[in-house]
Amino acid sequence: MYYKYMNFRESFFSNRLIRFTQPQYFNDPFEGTINKRELINELHFQNTNGNLNHLIEFYKVNEVSYGDIGILSLSKTSNNLLMWAHYANEHKGIVIEINNKHYDFKKLIKSVGKIKPVKYITQRPNFSEFLKNKEFPPTPLLFKSKEWKYEQEIRIFVKKQNVSSIAYKTKRKVVLKKPKKSTSIEEELWFVEFSKSVITKVIVGYKADRFEVLLTYVKYVLLGKLNKDTKLSFMTLCTHEFKLIELDFSEIKKADEFFIFQELSFLRLNLEFDLDISKIMDPFSVDVDGDDEKTIDKMFNHENTTLDELLAKKLNPCYLSKINELGI
Repeated sequence: MYYKYMNFRESFFSNRLIRFTQPQYFNDPFEGTINKRELINELHFQNTNGNLNHLIEFYKVNEVSYGDIGILSLSKTSNNLLMWAHYANEHKGIVIEINNKHYDFKKLIKSVGKIKPVKYITQRPNFSEFLKNKEFPPTPLLFKSKEWKYEQEIRIFVKKQNVSSIAYKTKRKVVLKKPKKSTSIEEELWFVEFSKSVITKVIVGYKADRFEVLLTYVKYVLLGKLNKDTKLSFMTLCTHEFKLIELDFSEIKKADEFFIFQELSFLRLNLEFDLDISKIMDPFSVDVDGDDEKTIDKMFNHENTTLDELLAKKLNPCYLSKINELGI
């Protein structure tokens, strides 16, 4: 399994779009760079051997800003304290578990790009290593300092023409549309849609709004945007060590230890209201996922359809049992 640390946003549950970031926006200042001193030495060597023009031309072609490359950073671990702090909104976000063995995941990789593990090294990649690899992705994007080893990073590389949607920033809002030519990379956020079949679990951060995530999870399972067997778990603190403990929703013993009980009493009311509106007004879901209204109409336009019947049909039986047990 691979894991994606991210901020909590309801739109992800609706459209399952995950951002692929251009390398120039990464937090590592060495990202994608090469050892220029090695380059100078190589240029001197090639000049003495009559290959200077060829080398300079190759350097011009390959020494780019990687502006047409997007990267999705995944991890092999879901309980790293630093990663929760850095990439999941200081433990207020979520982690998505992705089944990398699933056919739909392999199909996605084949259609959009390539997947590679990051190699952690002490010395910066030299130019001779750069010359060896003329394929996608570029060699400098495959190496990082050993100080980042705790991330256990796996990278999915995609070119701009293969992304599902791009959010174009304007002065007033962010508009999500199909990819198009743009004159400003800084105004773009790239997204790729993931199949609901590969999303096997949603892990909620220790400081997250647990009720909000629970409500969102249940709502989009009922809408069919998440699979019935997609798990929901919550991070807790270990009592005797500095580490996080993951607890499945079905294993919660006392509701008041995880939720504000007054909020839980309104879960069904919130679900009935949210599922009865004509559209889910979300800037990331309206343009891309326009079938929410049809889904809601289909569910509630049948005679005698109640929320309890819908929960019984759509929700994981263990989770439904826990909801009833907790008196939600």
